[in-house]
Amino acid sequence: MRRDAGGGALDGEAHMKRARIARTLSLALCCACFLAACNDVEGPAGDGNAYLLRVENVAGPVFPTALSPGVWLAHEDADPLFTEGERDRGEGLEALAEDGDPRALAASLDPALSGRFGDAPIRPGESIEVVVFRTPGASRLSFATMVVESNDVFLAPSGAGIDLAAIREETDVTDQLQLWNAGTEDDEAPGLGPHQAPRQSAPGAGSVEGVIRHFESSTRALPLSFDVAEIRVTEADGTYTLTVENVSADRRNFVTPISPIFWALHTEAHRVYTEGEPAPSGALAELAEIADARALVRAAMEAPGVSAAGVANQRVGTGDFGLARPGDAFEIVVTPDAEHPRLTIATMLTATNDAFLGFPGEGLRLLNEDGTPRSAAEVERDARRSLVIWDAGTELNEVPAGGFHQGPEGSLDDLDDDPDPTVRRYDDFTNDVAGPGANGLVEVTIRHTSGTTFEVSVANRSDRMRFQALLTPFVWIVHDETDGFFSANGLQSPGLVELGEDCLTNLLHQEVQMMESVISSGVASVPDMGTASAPIFPGESFTFEVTADAAHRYFNLASMPYPSNDMFVALEPPGVALLDEGGAPRSSAAIASDVQARLFAWDTGTEANQAGGGGRDNVPLQNNEGLTDVGASEGDGRVRAQPDPTFHYPAPSELVRVTLTPMN
Repeated sequence: MRRDAGGGALDGEAHMKRARIARTLSLALCCACFLAACNDVEGPAGDGNAYLLRVENVAGPVFPTALSPGVWLAHEDADPLFTEGERDRGEGLEALAEDGDPRALAASLDPALSGRFGDAPIRPGESIEVVVFRTPGASRLSFATMVVESNDVFLAPSGAGIDLAAIREETDVTDQLQLWNAGTEDDEAPGLGPHQAPRQSAPGAGSVEGVIRHFESSTRALPLSFDVAEIRVTEADGTYTLTVENVSADRRNFVTPISPIFWALHTEAHRVYTEGEPAPSGALAELAEIADARALVRAAMEAPGVSAAGVANQRVGTGDFGLARPGDAFEIVVTPDAEHPRLTIATMLTATNDAFLGFPGEGLRLLNEDGTPRSAAEVERDARRSLVIWDAGTELNEVPAGGFHQGPEGSLDDLDDDPDPTVRRYDDFTNDVAGPGANGLVEVTIRHTSGTTFEVSVANRSDRMRFQALLTPFVWIVHDETDGFFSANGLQSPGLVELGEDCLTNLLHQEVQMMESVISSGVASVPDMGTASAPIFPGESFTFEVTADAAHRYFNLASMPYPSNDMFVALEPPGVALLDEGGAPRSSAAIASDVQARLFAWDTGTEANQAGGGGRDNVPLQNNEGLTDVGASEGDGRVRAQPDPTFHYPAPSELVRVTLTPMN
């Protein structure tokens, strides 16, 4: 086997320090695991025909993921590694798809017909070569490698495998590959999941699909750039027209306007911004924070190396000026010359604090080395491969589409500076509601008033957070020591699904009224100082009374915070005991301690989580369209073909190139 390194310059060396450290440690751990058992990675020396399998990572700037070491197998029958539509067989596919560890899967296969390839993650620009064998009765080839910046996505041929007998010369077989989802772990945004291999705390750390669990996804994740904007290119007589269309509503996972687009033609050496370095002037901050490109144009025109700069601010087809909302498009028309062959663009995602779309700092090459125009198809392909969502590093991030300091109506000084001032790929995988107390989202105060009666006050404290949420009316119950509403890692009742997905309380209240374990229940729906049923806004509260008895001394409550897809807040079952085992009221301090320890944000496990507060299928956006229960399922634990219904990945050909070459 030969390992061929071709310059992995696309692996994001200038990422935020914490992300860079996490990746380095994780990749080092992977290497340590794989090197311990890599003496047999080339597989058997079979008696049949030999082929050179070459796996090259061609991932571009839009998603510079590594690929894991993998497994190959010669076979005859279909579905040797997995069966589409069925659950993982428990033979090691889960470890490969979630953690990039091929050892268990390789050990489950016939060593005379299989082997492993790779002793470390394959970074962009690198490749692996391994000899595979066709033997009598095993004329087809299957293999699998993990897409590292995912939860459980892997590359493999379909169940039938690749027909080795049809390979007579070096053959590109990339078009026979698919992206697959192992169905073993809840999916997060590509490259931004806290439980993905480069960032997870331990192998297998993510949640399984389809069950109730603590909310563990990033609340600040964004999709890849092609889920926000699509670029089309035409060329005539050396003049290029780039049409940038806002497709965020069609892709559903993050609906946002984009600002008028700054553009500049410049030399090879010029940089409007440089990954890993602070923005060179306040001009980029004005574009990235308040969607104003004028200062950036002035700065560009004063810079040596720039031949032309401007702002595309007129929407195609309407003639109107301003933001491009979903379905709108801007056109950029430029004529480069041999001295200024590169194009840089930048447009703000206005549902963020300082995220913008643009090419890497060197810009997009429009002309060939000899100064002749590149074809429109080549330029369009490169533009789509290299369009990146950047963090300008000029302002702290809030939850996308869930912050008070986002978009053109904000100001440059209305939120603290980012502690990392560098321009970098957007890589914020913070979970703003993590841990006990839901990170302060909800404040529950329980005060004994008389006998076995207590006053409960529930306050929305998201006004203190970077996630500005509304809270639906709270369904509450007083019950015995059984779980009550739900069980952690269990399945969902229809009422809990309606609450978590659609902010509806009636069905859940009807369900608990029928439970023998529940002595009393209700819906706290009128905000303090209010006169009618309504959600509570940041800083507002509900107050109500509950009464317990010795046999029914536990209390719980549930509400949906939104914007979200299927999140709810509740106490860990069975809730908090209001009375001690003898039926006497517990102290306020003891109750408060239990509330703080047991209050969490939960995921119902029924709808895929979209980006921050900007998903088209979350509340309130789906309600604005008069819809309910429209989001894609997060999965039911079965192996399935990508694309993921929520967060999309590049096509296999944009991630890998695989060739097979006969050797005898």
